[in-house]
Amino acid sequence: MKRSCSTFLKEIYRDNKLRVKGKRNLLKDIGLFYRNKSLISKEKKLLERYHNRDFPIVFVLSVPRSGTTFLSQFIADNFDIAFINNYMSKYFLAPLYALVKFERKGQTDLQSYQSELGNTKGDHAPHEFGYFWQYYLNHSQHDHLSDEELDLVDWEMLRKELYGISAHQQKPLMIKSLVYTDYYIERLAKEFPNSKFIYIKRDPVYVFQSIYESRIKRYGSPDIWWSIRPRNWMKQTGKSPLEQIAYQYQDVSRHIESSLAKLENNRKITIQYEDLVAKPMEHIQSLAKIIGIQALDKVQDFSGLNKQTNKQRLNDELFAELNELIKNR
Repeated sequence: MKRSCSTFLKEIYRDNKLRVKGKRNLLKDIGLFYRNKSLISKEKKLLERYHNRDFPIVFVLSVPRSGTTFLSQFIADNFDIAFINNYMSKYFLAPLYALVKFERKGQTDLQSYQSELGNTKGDHAPHEFGYFWQYYLNHSQHDHLSDEELDLVDWEMLRKELYGISAHQQKPLMIKSLVYTDYYIERLAKEFPNSKFIYIKRDPVYVFQSIYESRIKRYGSPDIWWSIRPRNWMKQTGKSPLEQIAYQYQDVSRHIESSLAKLENNRKITIQYEDLVAKPMEHIQSLAKIIGIQALDKVQDFSGLNKQTNKQRLNDELFAELNELIKNR
C-alpha cells in the first residue's frame, strides 16, 4: 500500500484553515512524511524479529470527551502495558523503530493527567496516533468506512506493526484512537483475534457540554463539527450545534454498544467515568482481568476529579437545551 504525500496530507489538513488552536505546520508535516518513508525499510527489518502474537491488543473506546484520555493514562500508570506515546507518534510509519529509540532514552515518567482535546503532555504520555491510522484507513468524507472499504485496508501490515510493538515489549498493547476505532469494533475483533475492548461512558450532559466547548476551543465557534464524523454528518448541517452533538453522540454510542453486544464477555468491559475517578481501586481488578495482567502496586487516588469536570459551564439557556435533547433522545 502506497500513499503519496499530497493524498495523505489532504485529509489531515481538511480543517486546518478553520482552526484557531492546534494549527498544523505544512512544511514540518511534509518533512515528517518523507522522514517516515525513509525509515520503512528499517522498520520492516525490525518487524521480522517479532512474530509473537500472544499478548492482546487492548482498544479503549468511547464517544469523544468521555474520559478515554484519563482512562488510558490511568492504565499506563497502573499496569505494565505497552502504548503509543507522544515520542513514537512522530514515527507513524516506523513505530517499532521509534520505540527502540525511546527505550534507549530510559524515560518512564508517571502520567501528568493533563491534556487538552485529548492531547497529552510529555514524551511518555499516551498518543492517539492519528497519522498512523489515517495512513492505513484513509478516511476522507467521514469516519465510518463501509465493509468494502475496510476490505482494502492492509490489515496484515497493521497486525505486524501492532503485534510487533507488543512482542518487542512482551506486553499487551493499548490503543486509544476513537476516530479510527469506534466504528470498526467487529472488524478489529476479527483482525486481532485476541483483542480486548474497554468502553468508558460518561454522563451525557457533560459529554455534550464538553464537545460544545471543544468546538469553540478548536475553531473559535460552536458551529463547526469537531471529532468523529458519522456517515451522515453532513445532513446535520443547518441544525443547532447541540442538535448536531446529540446526533454524533447517539450514532457513535449506539454503534459501539451494538457492536460490543456481539462479542464474548471475556473480551469487553464497560466502565463509568464518574465511578472510575471517584473509586479507582474498585476498577483495578476488573481491568486486570480483561487486560490479562496484574496491576502494579501504585494506584493513585483521583477522587474529586469528576467534581472539577462534571459541572455546568454553559449558560443556563444552552444547558437547558442540552438537557432537553438528552431527555428526548
